Amino acid sequence: MKEESINDLIGAVVSSVSFVHNYLELHFDRQILRFLIMPSLENDKKVIPDDDVYQNRLCSLIGDKIVSLEIEEESHLSVTFDSGIMLNVAADPVNEPEFVHYVSVEGGPIQVW
Repeated sequence: MKEESINDLIGAVVSSVSFVHNYLELHFDRQILRFLIMPSLENDKKVIPDDDVYQNRLCSLIGDKIVSLEIEEESHLSVTFDSGIMLNVAADPVNEPEFVHYVSVEGGPIQVW
């Protein structure tokens, strides 16, 4: 049996965006990418969680496909979509020991960064 990897999300299409209390989930059919630290968005300009358009920009990802995904030294994640939008999130080990979860199948094991 193939071991699931966060890289399996490359080519996956965002099916929904969920805002849950203090974190964000991107759903890809049965897979989930959970951000425990809110990511910044970049396209033509950087949008941070405090910006008024932040939620709308995230929701605009529905239907977009992931074209690249990079984890750098297990402390930074960049996700690029076919629309050109890039999500970036960095670890904050002092305030939040975990910053991203990948769930390959609903109810399945969680990979933690």
